[in-house]
Amino acid sequence: MHMEFLQPNRLWLLVLSAVLLFSYWRSLVHISCFAKIRIFAIRILIFATIIVAMSDPVVNYPSHEKQIVLLMDRSASITEPGRKVADDYARRVREESGSVAVHQLEFARDVRDSANASQDDSWRNETNLVEAIRYGLGLVPDGYVPELVLLSDGNETDGDVLAYAETIPKNAAVSVVPLEPGASSDVRVNRIRVPDRVRFGESFNIETEIESTTSGPITINLYRDEFRVAEENVTVKQGRNTFTFRGQTGDQKSHIYTVTVRASGDTLDVNNTLSCHVSGHGRPQILLIDGSKRRPKEFLAALESQEYDIQVRPPSGLPEDMDALAAFDAILFADVPAEQLTTKQMEQVRDYVRFAGGGFFMFGGEDSFGPGGYYKTPIEDILPVTCDFTRKRNEASVALALVIDRSGSMTGTNLELAKQAARDALALLKPSDYACVLAFDSEVYKVVPVQNIVSAGLFDEAIGSLDAGGGTNMYPAMTEATEQLRSVTAKVKHMILLTDGHSTPGDFTGAVNAMTQNGITFSTVGIGSADQALLESLSQQGRGRHYPCESATAIPRIFTDETTRATGSALREIPFQPVVVTHTDTFANIAIEASPLLLGWNATRAKATSQVILATEQGDPLLAWWRYGLGMSGVFTSDIKSRWSAEWLAWPEFSLFWSQTLRHILRSYDEQAGQVTLREYEDGIVLAVDLTDASGNFQHGEEVKTEVVTPDGGRREYKLTESSPGHYTAQIDSREPGVWIFRTSVLRETQGGSKEETLLPPVTHIVGYPRELQFGPADRDKLERLALKTGGAMTPAPNDLTRPDGHRTAIRSVSLWPFLLPLAIFLYLIELLLRRLGDFRLPLGIHKKRISMESEP
Repeated sequence: MHMEFLQPNRLWLLVLSAVLLFSYWRSLVHISCFAKIRIFAIRILIFATIIVAMSDPVVNYPSHEKQIVLLMDRSASITEPGRKVADDYARRVREESGSVAVHQLEFARDVRDSANASQDDSWRNETNLVEAIRYGLGLVPDGYVPELVLLSDGNETDGDVLAYAETIPKNAAVSVVPLEPGASSDVRVNRIRVPDRVRFGESFNIETEIESTTSGPITINLYRDEFRVAEENVTVKQGRNTFTFRGQTGDQKSHIYTVTVRASGDTLDVNNTLSCHVSGHGRPQILLIDGSKRRPKEFLAALESQEYDIQVRPPSGLPEDMDALAAFDAILFADVPAEQLTTKQMEQVRDYVRFAGGGFFMFGGEDSFGPGGYYKTPIEDILPVTCDFTRKRNEASVALALVIDRSGSMTGTNLELAKQAARDALALLKPSDYACVLAFDSEVYKVVPVQNIVSAGLFDEAIGSLDAGGGTNMYPAMTEATEQLRSVTAKVKHMILLTDGHSTPGDFTGAVNAMTQNGITFSTVGIGSADQALLESLSQQGRGRHYPCESATAIPRIFTDETTRATGSALREIPFQPVVVTHTDTFANIAIEASPLLLGWNATRAKATSQVILATEQGDPLLAWWRYGLGMSGVFTSDIKSRWSAEWLAWPEFSLFWSQTLRHILRSYDEQAGQVTLREYEDGIVLAVDLTDASGNFQHGEEVKTEVVTPDGGRREYKLTESSPGHYTAQIDSREPGVWIFRTSVLRETQGGSKEETLLPPVTHIVGYPRELQFGPADRDKLERLALKTGGAMTPAPNDLTRPDGHRTAIRSVSLWPFLLPLAIFLYLIELLLRRLGDFRLPLGIHKKRISMESEP
């Protein structure tokens, strides 16, 4: 037992108290010496007691009292027999604990109270023994000996418990109870080994490792992408077994090979499937998305004659995941309306170009660029041109009526998107055009009466004030909009009506006939449960289009598409001779000036940093490209079909022109610059890059980075470090199941001082199931070493846990200030009592003054 001061720096106040006490001693000159000494001694004790209390003195003494913490492993590797053993042991400990406190915690990836364990099983896919022990130690209050019991199989996926054991306090013991998987049978696919890259048509070995807890027959299936290519019935022995299959690349740039196993009595099927990625190289792989019913046969034949492999799919066939897109070197759009694509598809194409270095090209047509509805979409972000355009002053004026449902069902996102769509549509009109905005519920509201667009600010403010409420009655709104458009002079008059409900009955046919008589075309947009049949019928009568929308997110795109079509000037059908704007080596061997006439194009505007190669005679971009992120994007605003390119299809240079154009925007990797490899380690993978020059010499001091696309679509960037000459590495935590894509680039300084980024071939890693499910028997060696290092025991008897251990103690502290302050108060009261009872006199000056006051009359 010993005493210490927690605030020893406050003891200097004793010096100050000595000065105060000296002054106090001087003031006690008129009392007897004995009383003076007696009072002064008590005053010293009072000051000393207060100052010592302020210094927070504590008395420390040893204690052998324990508190038990049971750490129950609930990770996926603990099967039902193991959990039963743990629960039975915990019950016995609580029964025999007596007065010793027992805490019980469950842990896997993190620690949770047993009473509040989450029903979410994803936390069971990892095991962190370090976190469990750290949490358990923190649960034991000061002054108690920590007695931790770890009930686990010892198979950790995160942390190093033996290294952490060195930091555990000496008075804490970690005993262990090994939990075995039990007698259940399990067969799992451990790993698949394939070459990093193979050539098209080349055969290669697929080596798979299968581990089984028992011997017996199993069935192995091998899939390439979604197709089964092999099936074998084999017998496995207990432990690890290796089998080899032959694989071959198909007609795609890359494939996913999957191995599955089946066995009778298998108790866990989550770890029966594992996949790997095989990347091929050879002929360029092109994906053409064609929105028309007639394929561009001449264009396809031209590319195939130039050694391109090209797949043609409808818009619905455009992949929505990055790994599927990465199988192609370029993606082409021909007459694809944006309304037939999802927002996710467009965003993935944008990311494919920006982050994966892919190529993208859009051809012209009546469903491309502005008329295709690409204004303000992710696809427009990629393009070297904008999908809006500057209309000429002498072009026909337009009058546009926007009729928007503002009934109660439009509350929230639907109405906000409709308001944004109205703004975007009006932005495509020129100042001399006319527009009006009407809203309806059970009544009609003239949000902005028909007028010139020159007052655009008025439209924005009025549209922003729209709110929702009321029923749905389209007919009055249709007739009012017709009156608004009839009152102005414009060559093109068009009405767009948007609703999400079923209208009160009305003479809709009569309303549409009135529009037709006044030269007004009529298009409709139906959201969700709107009366789609009625809307489609009315739009057909009104010589317009109907757009059924499952999601309101498409509304802005539809409005701008409709407005562009209504103006009619986005499609220019005038024969012209292509004009060379920028000379490029891409067409050094082609006489572009001698090319045939083209019969039309889509009007667009070139972006500031794009490179316009060819233009129309009117100055609009015809062929343009630019770099977007790591990839290239290009446009040809005329088409590749007979509508505008009838004469070009017979041009002898047609095949060579398109071969060289697309080769310029294809994703390109420098396969000679370096080699990228992946190697698995305990917590993920090691990405290694070996950089060499043309002579095979290692490249030192380069800036190498990799962008990692995670299974959930997130992105991480790592900078690789040079661990040896020309060898760059990075450790990456890749434990989450799914497809991991690694895109590595080298940033080199050119002779001109600028930096040039070179892409290396991408690599893909697939995590089939959590590493937690690659369990085997309990790691008894690790558990035994943990117990030995911390002074614990292997499977201790429950009553041994509560028995005091003379070698392990905890220090308990008792603070003295709660006792000292009352003592100081008690001494002060005694001093007051002594001053009243003791022999003392007032100072002389005060005594004389009192006598003088008493003698006055």
